[in-house]
Amino acid sequence: MEARTNRRSPADVVGLTLLAVAVVALPLLASGRITARFGDSDEGINGAVWATNSRALRELGVVESRFGGRRADGSLYASHPPGIVAETAAAETVFGEREWASRMPAWLGSMGAMALLFVLLRGLAGPLVAGAATAAVAFSPMFLVYGVMLDTPVTSFVFGLAVLLVWHAVWEGRTGRLTRPPVLAGAAFLAALAGWQATVLVALCGASLLVRHLRDRERPWPPGLWLLAGGVPGAALSLSWAWWTYGSFVVMRDKFLGRSAGTEAASIADMVTFQVPWILQLLAFVVIGLVGCGVALRSPRYRPLAAMSLGIVGLYALGFHAASAGHQYWNYWAVLPAAVGLAYVFDRLARDAGTNAPLVLVGAVVAIGLGNWLVAPHRAADEIARGHRTVDALLATDLPADSQVVPYVGQALRPDSWIRYYTGRAAEPVQSIEHLEQLAGTRPDRPVLVLGWCADDDPGRPFCEAAVDALGRAEPVVLPANALVQRLGGSSRPAG
Repeated sequence: MEARTNRRSPADVVGLTLLAVAVVALPLLASGRITARFGDSDEGINGAVWATNSRALRELGVVESRFGGRRADGSLYASHPPGIVAETAAAETVFGEREWASRMPAWLGSMGAMALLFVLLRGLAGPLVAGAATAAVAFSPMFLVYGVMLDTPVTSFVFGLAVLLVWHAVWEGRTGRLTRPPVLAGAAFLAALAGWQATVLVALCGASLLVRHLRDRERPWPPGLWLLAGGVPGAALSLSWAWWTYGSFVVMRDKFLGRSAGTEAASIADMVTFQVPWILQLLAFVVIGLVGCGVALRSPRYRPLAAMSLGIVGLYALGFHAASAGHQYWNYWAVLPAAVGLAYVFDRLARDAGTNAPLVLVGAVVAIGLGNWLVAPHRAADEIARGHRTVDALLATDLPADSQVVPYVGQALRPDSWIRYYTGRAAEPVQSIEHLEQLAGTRPDRPVLVLGWCADDDPGRPFCEAAVDALGRAEPVVLPANALVQRLGGSSRPAG
């Protein structure tokens, strides 16, 4: 009897190797951001917000903390689905309250997302192309910089890919474990608890299957209903958490219509002018994939996945444009259509290269990775690094034991979350020389944190710029109030 063999081809081995590279790239290349403190940057601020919710859930309990939405200081935050709170609390319960553990839902989820992305693309073009496209996306600045950020656009991505994987299997008419009703409903339920964009994807996938069923009358019980059967209760739980925490939907209404805390909602034009340059920076050479995804719409084989990938990114960008101001990572999910487009491009390259396809695609991945590293701007990573220096400078300072606030010069409200997380004190913005002189007169040695940069639309911008100019450096620094007054040319009076 002839022995059966199941050896993989050399091309398949190369594809799996590229997958392994894609999975381990993030923890290796972003280890510094994984273990760093939550600093004065979008990455650090978001991380501190969710870590504070997790701390409340662990220390106060489910009921008193409203599942983490009500913090120990009485502040409330429940504007996104609660799955991220459960994940973070679970990681911290097992590994302790350490930054790398708090960020685990992000970086571990991103590693899982690369594996799911490979499986998704493998069904279109085989292991080699799937591995190359996945690895190329894994080396984009968007993924390496923000793939470790503890926030719902990142932590929900892996759940969104799970929904997309089961949806695509149903759409292609495949049968098996992925298309079973419990799997469809379970993936949709978890996605709806993970993030609003994942919830929108569940709705899109379910609706597309229902429309096709109504058109073709293929089955008595359309699979789209199973997706919606899981997604609807998940979304209902997310909204119920917000009601339980806030007592109404007023905060949620304001969040969906625009950012709170006194900032104005961004228009579609504002979103485009702000987001497009950031997408070009953060995707860098991987932006080729976005173009490729558009071209892939012409291919019957790629069209369903390309359309859904572009659809979820475009719909979320437009539907939630009012909340996109100041969030350069807002279109993080753009890595999805970029990966689909790269798979389409690499598929064409592989066909033309024949037996040299492994060498050609490995070379393409290396070229994209090196190009991103050498040519693409590092602004986002630099801002996060500066944020780390800010929190390190503050925590290296002996703060007065009898003070419950941390005075700082910089954008109002911005550093409040990470300052509260590490010090248990409120952040107090200093926006005038008179305010600073008052602090110095009360206690000349009171530490004042100067963030080192100023927001364009902040009321205290003139004073902030004067402080930065007086110090001669756009870097974070902590100075006694009296010393800062003297550097600004003001006067201080001793207490009494």
